[in-house]
Amino acid sequence: MSNMPEEDGVFLPYGMIARRTIEAGRPIEAGIVQPREAPVLVKRQQQVVLRIDSDVLLISAQGQAMEDGKAGDLIRVKRASAGKKSGVGKKERDGAS
Repeated sequence: MSNMPEEDGVFLPYGMIARRTIEAGRPIEAGIVQPREAPVLVKRQQQVVLRIDSDVLLISAQGQAMEDGKAGDLIRVKRASAGKKSGVGKKERDGAS
């Protein structure tokens, strides 16, 4: 059950931010709000841990992010020991890569 109103044809701006100041009493229309931008969780050059986890095996290695990344982004990572680009990683919400 939700505490948000469910009406057909009504724009619900939950989770959105205003593009400009909204005057009191003015209806909130889709054109004056935008989705909140997700925060950058991994910054370029940041040290990261690459991890492959399955039911029977866990492999991890140190690496360096080649670009910024937000939750769910695939980013290029350079493996620390080899100095080569070794693949991509997906940033999970729980902090794991």
